[in-house]
Amino acid sequence: MTFSLSAGSKAVITLLASLQINAGFISPVYAHEESEGEKHLQESYRLTKAGEDEEALVEADKGLKVDQGPTMLRRKAECLLNLGKANDALVEAKKAVKLSPDNADTHMLLATVYDALKMDGDAANELTIAIAKRPADRGFRLWRAKLYQRHQEFAKAAEDLTVVINNTAIQNRSKPLEQRGTCYLLLKDYQKAIADFTSALANSYGRSSLLRQRAEAYEKLGNHVAAKKDIQAAGTMDEAFEPPSTLGVNK
Repeated sequence: MTFSLSAGSKAVITLLASLQINAGFISPVYAHEESEGEKHLQESYRLTKAGEDEEALVEADKGLKVDQGPTMLRRKAECLLNLGKANDALVEAKKAVKLSPDNADTHMLLATVYDALKMDGDAANELTIAIAKRPADRGFRLWRAKLYQRHQEFAKAAEDLTVVINNTAIQNRSKPLEQRGTCYLLLKDYQKAIADFTSALANSYGRSSLLRQRAEAYEKLGNHVAAKKDIQAAGTMDEAFEPPSTLGVNK
């Protein structure tokens, strides 16, 4: 049985394939085995980046014949996941976590597999472990926030997004501010929602969706004038960004 990867999972796998290989994860018995395993590992990553997923899996299997360490197991799990074989990937990812329980990236990979299998609770648990091991990684928290939002745990999502916002440069806060504002809107904390949408608008350009969400919050508070103003501004913005018409084509 095969599973299709979400856009987020595909992005994670692509990122993992692009990372520098940490030689400390290779656990050879002999020096020539280290060299052989590294060669297959690097070739497997190259093939993944080239879109040759079947061939990448073959190289990963070759590598596992000379090195059964967590890096090789992770590589095979990534290849299987790219091929839509999430259940098989789960087996390899769990082996990697058992061998390397303190590695945040290994837990992130297992979370990716769980995500592909629609096992959101397990994915969130693995991300929680990854966050504990690498607290400053904003990507882990953004991902967990999305999982919380998916399950309507908006307060938990807002907590993660607050940490992300506080550790992000002001000019890069627009997206997490919008996400947190949406959480506050759904939590009926309209004042906080308005504050976040307003801050996000100050750091974005052409985002009519922010105006519409802020208008909704204003409307809930009974501020119909402000709500109407935002709706009108959103409409004007949509018109300004409307693609140019193919004038004269049908003449």
